[in-house]
Amino acid sequence: LYPMFLLTYVCSNSIMDKQDALIKRIVARNIRKYRTKANLTQEKVAELADLSLNFYQRLELASQKDTPSLATLFKIAKVLRTKAAQLIAEHRS
Repeated sequence: LYPMFLLTYVCSNSIMDKQDALIKRIVARNIRKYRTKANLTQEKVAELADLSLNFYQRLELASQKDTPSLATLFKIAKVLRTKAAQLIAEHRS
């Protein structure tokens, strides 16, 4: 029973890690897309959203370790003149 539980736990964590990575890539891509569409620099978005530049830059990286809070997503969306939902939506090309 114990080895099966451990295997299930490891597999479910692996799936969650993959989903987490996918969500981070989607958010990073959307933040970058809406920022360039708004013709703003990373520095300006960070300043207007009251975030450190370093933190904001990490959010735009697909390999970032940071996950933005909902409050941060709403602040960034306001600066980019879009909705927070647009920043987490998977847009089909």
